[in-house]
Amino acid sequence: MKITALYNAGGAILAAVAIDDSYDGPVVVPVASRGTKVGVFDVPESVSKLRLDEICTSLRVDVRSQRLVDAKRSTASRASNRAREGRKPSRR
Repeated sequence: MKITALYNAGGAILAAVAIDDSYDGPVVVPVASRGTKVGVFDVPESVSKLRLDEICTSLRVDVRSQRLVDAKRSTASRASNRAREGRKPSRR
């Protein structure tokens, strides 16, 4: 499964549309504005059976590698990197 996703600089998915090659009707695509980008991404098989809204909340875009990653794991990974570097956790 693939999606076209609108995401912010932090990788949070703001809007998405599932790509279905067999669909023949009009196509709705998110449009980027200042501070956002649009990309086409492969959805990992482990979450591809979820509803689109669940996919958007459980994944985020890794802006460096331009692929979808687990939203929860990536947050924990950033916190552990900060701890390893001796920095305080960020407050969001």
